[in-house]
Amino acid sequence: MMMYPNEEIIIFGDKFSKCKDCWESEFVDTWKFYILALNDVGRKTEMESLLSKFIQIYGINNVHSYLPFAKLALTYSFSSDLIKKFAYIMEVINKNSYKEQIHKILINKTIAVVGNSISNLENKNGKEIDSHDIVIRFNNYHIEGFQDYVGTKTNIWAYNGSDINQYDCIFISSNVMFKMIDQNIENIYNLLQIVPNKIVFYPVSYLNELLRHINHWTTTGTYLLYSLIKEGFIPNRYGFQDPNKE
Repeated sequence: MMMYPNEEIIIFGDKFSKCKDCWESEFVDTWKFYILALNDVGRKTEMESLLSKFIQIYGINNVHSYLPFAKLALTYSFSSDLIKKFAYIMEVINKNSYKEQIHKILINKTIAVVGNSISNLENKNGKEIDSHDIVIRFNNYHIEGFQDYVGTKTNIWAYNGSDINQYDCIFISSNVMFKMIDQNIENIYNLLQIVPNKIVFYPVSYLNELLRHINHWTTTGTYLLYSLIKEGFIPNRYGFQDPNKE
């Protein structure tokens, strides 16, 4: 799901909100974006009225699945346990600035980004990978039994769910705010309770920019690589299936 400038959302939403069937169930997400845009441009009275109507029609349980909307609802005293948890995650996203954190962690460091492609087994790059100051790995990566090929070192991990204390930092894609499900929210909320200062959400704006360039969905690895490059870091890449396409 891609974000668009508030002006575009407002123009569309002002017309959409006058349609006869605009409160049908398939338009839940449309209303979330429009209500948030109204808030951002200062149309508070309309926003509050529509927020109340949204909850009356769709119910409180339809609020929490989009982080900024959950935070807005909580601000106006619409609450549930899940909304509170989502709002807390949103606070951490805003607090742990990607730009500040990433430069503090990576500045003047050599960086290896290791994907999970089977192409890792074509060359024994383990020692070379481990020679970098920072090694970043993704999702359900596997080291045991493949140390000669992929190395043993991991400083930064793109979130999936294992022993979090062994990492210097954990990256979570900010696009989780668009597709949260109850299981994800519990996992990430619990993670933040343990190590809030280790969590960095890399920007969804970079994902949107990348998707506009390539016109198809992309992997976590490509998204993170793009985010690093946008901040001026040029990591060495290992285990990416087709580097020419990525």
